[in-house]
Amino acid sequence: MGAKPTREFSEEEVNHFAEATAFEAADILLLLDEYRKVHKDGKPLNRGEFKKLIASLAEQYPHPAFTDDKQLMRAFSIFDTDHGGKVSVEEVVFGLDCFCNGTLEQKADLAFRAYDTDGDGVLSRVETRKLIAEVWRATKQIVHAEIEREKQRMREEGELPGFPLCPMNVVYSKSILSTATHVSFKQHILEGDMNQDGVISKEEWIAACQRSDVFKYVVEPATLDEEKIQAISEELGCTFQ
Repeated sequence: MGAKPTREFSEEEVNHFAEATAFEAADILLLLDEYRKVHKDGKPLNRGEFKKLIASLAEQYPHPAFTDDKQLMRAFSIFDTDHGGKVSVEEVVFGLDCFCNGTLEQKADLAFRAYDTDGDGVLSRVETRKLIAEVWRATKQIVHAEIEREKQRMREEGELPGFPLCPMNVVYSKSILSTATHVSFKQHILEGDMNQDGVISKEEWIAACQRSDVFKYVVEPATLDEEKIQAISEELGCTFQ
C-alpha cells in the first residue's frame, strides 16, 4: 500500500497541465493522484519511484516504451530534461503527454533535449552517437517484442506449429538488426549535419528523424506490416530473405 498523499495540487496547477497538454483535467487528476501515492510530498522521483509510478499508470497510458525495465530507464532519461537525475511532476506530465499524444516532431524534440547534456542547443558528435546507440537499442527491444507478440498470436490461432514458420515481420529481425544495417542507420543520422559544422542542431536532428523510418518506428511504434518493412528495407539497403 502506498504512502498516504499529503500534498494537494491546486486547481490552477491542474488547469495549467490540462491546457498545456492533450490530457483532460480528469486524466491530470488521476496522474497527480498516483504521483502523490509514490511521493506524498510531490517531490521529484528517482528511477525506482518513476518505475513504480509508471507501473500504476500502465493501463491508463499504455506505451511500448513502458513494457520492460530497459525501455523504462530510457524513458526516465528522456523525461529528465534538466539532467538532474530525478523527474519532477512537470517532467512526468509533459513527458507522458509527448510519449502518448505527441507528434513525431515533438518526440524527436524531447529526445534531443534529453541528449543535449550540456544544454548548448546542439548535439556534438559524442552526444549524437550516444543518442544513436540508445535509439538502436530501443529498436532491437521493440522489434523483438513485436516478434514475440506475433509468434504468440500465431500459436494461439494454430498458425505456428512445432517447426519454424515465420511471417514476414518475424524474418524482419534478421536483416534490420544486422551490423551492416546499424552502420547504415548511424551514417544516415550523422549525415543530418547539413551545414557540416561538426554538430547537429535541433532543426537538423528533427529533419533527420523525419527521413528515418527506423526512428519513426521507435517513437511511434505500430504493428509491423509488409509496407512498413519494405520502407525500412529500402531506407537501409536491406533485403529480406
